Amino acid sequence: VCPAWLRFALLCILFLLTALWLEPHLALLCRATAFQVGALLGLAGYAPNVQGDLVALPGFRVRIITECTPLYACLLYAAFVLAQPAAWGRTLAGLFYGVMVITAANLLRIFLGTAAGAIVPFFVFEILHVYLGQVAMLLLVVAAALVWLRWSAAGPAPFPFLLRAGLIATILFI
Repeated sequence: VCPAWLRFALLCILFLLTALWLEPHLALLCRATAFQVGALLGLAGYAPNVQGDLVALPGFRVRIITECTPLYACLLYAAFVLAQPAAWGRTLAGLFYGVMVITAANLLRIFLGTAAGAIVPFFVFEILHVYLGQVAMLLLVVAAALVWLRWSAAGPAPFPFLLRAGLIATILFI
């Protein structure tokens, strides 16, 4: 009835509007992400000071905002998975495992960026954080979507849909 690319676009818009509407209530997610990053830094031998959504190392600190959490990457991935026709069991499994991988990768991204930020000049941190980190997360979402498409094997050929989904996601990202 409704093509997958249109379902994807509609779900992206719905999820984005919902996340923006809930933005004032997502401080707990930011604090939880900061806590997890602080725990990873502690395990790696650093002495982080975590206060709310702020993670501080000697000479460097980062504030975790909603865009730093895995929320938007997970919503993009979920829109992709939910837009494709597949059995509900496979869809739920794909959502669960995909969200876990994206969340873990996001924590690793922030951990590495924070650890690097404590030892490199600020402009290098900005490049790592704004460009490399976000591009890596977007590529991870695309890779997770491709893995899920290959595994679910319940829909049409993935590449035309993936091309349209990538274009829509890029337009919404810009």
